[in-house]
Amino acid sequence: MKESVLITGSSSGIGQACAHRLARAGMTVIGGARRYIGANDRIEESPDITCLGLDIGDSSSIDAFVDTGIAAKDSQLSYAVLNAGLCLPDGLLAGSVADHEKVMSGNFSGHLQLLRALDRRDLLRTMKAIVFIGSIYGRRASPQVISYAASKAAVESLTQSLALELAPATRVNCVLPGHIDTPMLAAAGPAFVEDVLRRTPLQRIGTAEEIAQLVEYLLTSATFMTGTAIVADGGYQLT
Repeated sequence: MKESVLITGSSSGIGQACAHRLARAGMTVIGGARRYIGANDRIEESPDITCLGLDIGDSSSIDAFVDTGIAAKDSQLSYAVLNAGLCLPDGLLAGSVADHEKVMSGNFSGHLQLLRALDRRDLLRTMKAIVFIGSIYGRRASPQVISYAASKAAVESLTQSLALELAPATRVNCVLPGHIDTPMLAAAGPAFVEDVLRRTPLQRIGTAEEIAQLVEYLLTSATFMTGTAIVADGGYQLT
């Protein structure tokens, strides 16, 4: 039976790059993203990639995704890439409490609900490896995106706790990207990107494919690594 990988936030950026790289590596990819909701609930991007509607902030959407996309698939769920994310400008007094909660749900608690849904269907503890996509902003103060930073810090903490709970059968690791060429970075505006380039020792923005390469390594090759968070930011954290 062919091994499969679940990828959240698979419609663009890092998630999309992971989907195509892992499909090329021979896996069956089951992707989920808000973009696919309403598009006949299902989009086939290639024979090895199935894309389904998934709102990671909605428990009913999570349950439907697990039941129709994962449990019904004729393959062994061996891996998961928990990538879906949401970033809203939200200093302490910006936005509403609901906006802050939406970011926390989209980045952290929604993935926790997804893992619980998989566990209830006996699909979690048989996996070989899980990789979360965190952020350097989980470790770096940022008053402009406090909920995003807090949620990504929570993702790194969850990685460590799950690594203990799911060992020895399932490895759980985390990638902490810096500034990557994705729609999320583009939304920050050219002035922000220019400042990032000035402060990054490698003097460039990272690519989604570079993060996907690291994700593949953690899933399939890093067989003595669990509970680890790897930074990929071109040296930005040093400045």
